[in-house]
Amino acid sequence: MKPEAIWQTVIAVDALEKCWVTPVTMGTRRLAVYDTPSGVYVSLALCNHGGADLCDGYFDGH
Repeated sequence: MKPEAIWQTVIAVDALEKCWVTPVTMGTRRLAVYDTPSGVYVSLALCNHGGADLCDGYFDGH
């Protein structure tokens, strides 16, 4: 059986910096929230390749 999707608000859209990444902590998870020209996206803040914090990195808005 497929698990049911649950959507949760992590941050208000007007609190995001346009074309940049905003760090958000939700429970024990640290997230990176990207406000791009094509929409808002969320990922884990920890890079799965090198273990770097994606909120400390460069984001060119794409």
